[in-house]
Amino acid sequence: MEKHNLEISTDSILIEQYRNGSKPALDCLVRRYYASVFTYVLRMCGNRETSVDITQDVFVRVIDDLANYRDRGNFQGWLFRIARNAVIDSLRKQKTRFKYMDVESNEQEDLENRSAVSDDTPLQVLEKQEQKEWIEKAVLALPTKLREVYLMREHSGLSFKEIAEIHHCSVNTVLGRMRYAMQHLREHLQQNLGVEVQDVL
Repeated sequence: MEKHNLEISTDSILIEQYRNGSKPALDCLVRRYYASVFTYVLRMCGNRETSVDITQDVFVRVIDDLANYRDRGNFQGWLFRIARNAVIDSLRKQKTRFKYMDVESNEQEDLENRSAVSDDTPLQVLEKQEQKEWIEKAVLALPTKLREVYLMREHSGLSFKEIAEIHHCSVNTVLGRMRYAMQHLREHLQQNLGVEVQDVL
């Protein structure tokens, strides 16, 4: 199967192709979800190096289990269930607490690059970067169950039904956690930035 056809194929087709011996199909499947899984893991634990290790472990588990995976048209939900379990396992082993970790960067170069690709002034870019950092801090400050629901919904695009299945709870419980997560974020951002949450999220 050509690369172009692989890229537009459904998850189910890619899994079937991989089971028939197509390594490109597996590569395509990993590329499709790697960034979203890594972002979820990073924002759950706050440490980039640890998140790289956890994400790699997630896809190792996925590859090992694909032979026994029973396709129900919800590969993404199954994948994020594995990701969630991997995060929990890692935190239990490390006995660590969630911490915010600034990503090192050359601030001046970063500002110049961001300004070059937008109509914003360097000051506006700096303000948006500051808002982004406060949002990341606010997300990491959320209670674990609220943070999981928020990230799966807002950054990974899972439906509330899929999140409920991953967490083994009702959709109403997930909706309640999402509501409380947004309430926590709104209070945090209003206190530190003086803005409404919908203005920056």
